[in-house]
Amino acid sequence: MTAREWTEAERAARQAGLGIETHGETLTRQEIEFCEKFLALGHTPEWIKRRIHFPTNDFIWRDFGNREFELKTTKARYLTIHGRIVDAASRAANHGFVKENFLIDIGDAPLTADLEADLSGINVGMSQARISQLWVMSQGQLHEIRLTA
Repeated sequence: MTAREWTEAERAARQAGLGIETHGETLTRQEIEFCEKFLALGHTPEWIKRRIHFPTNDFIWRDFGNREFELKTTKARYLTIHGRIVDAASRAANHGFVKENFLIDIGDAPLTADLEADLSGINVGMSQARISQLWVMSQGQLHEIRLTA
């Protein structure tokens, strides 16, 4: 079942209710829902202002060393997650920008032991798009994926 679309007023109210710095960016529904879960866990994001013609990450994780992260909302399937990471990191690298920290929001899907094991090896065989940090938001909880390579 697909969620009901938000009106612009609903979207604006939900974004304003976050109480975070967005630097004037209009967040998508997925970004707002992620921020709500992230804040509920006691973490602080600051949205990064997008630059025209240059890649940026999505947010700064303020209470985790002010590290920049790229957020991807996707299905809980390894090939889908891998493709989203490789695409984002490769496109950024083509512009001389490094996207190395990713947070993947799989919504209400569980992070299974098999998916976690697959994700831990995500850097295997990757040269240009290697990542440093990988976190998964699953069922409102954050999980750090220990990268093996």
